[in-house]
Amino acid sequence: MKIAVVAANGRVAQKVIKEALDRGFEVKAFGHSDENKTVAKDYVKKI
Repeated sequence: MKIAVVAANGRVAQKVIKEALDRGFEVKAFGHSDENKTVAKDYVKKI
């Protein structure tokens, strides 16, 4: 299953991403920051 997480660098979103990856989901993370602070490998900076 694939999921997308917006505001990915937030505290709750980081926990959601980690749990989803642990369960085997494919995660695409979106955030405003240049730096990917999540464990997701697929990170997109929103403009």
